[in-house]
Amino acid sequence: MCGRLEKNSKGLQIHHISYKNLGHEDVANDLICLCGRCHILIHAYYNRKRA
Repeated sequence: MCGRLEKNSKGLQIHHISYKNLGHEDVANDLICLCGRCHILIHAYYNRKRA
């Protein structure tokens, strides 16, 4: 989302866009790479949206 890595980051993290294909993901459509901060933010967004 941000286009960069955090300074003290351990690298990119994989986020599942959809869990329907868990274990058999289509990399182009089901996964996205995010920095740690953006990964936390996207989960917080989805948790607020569900509430």
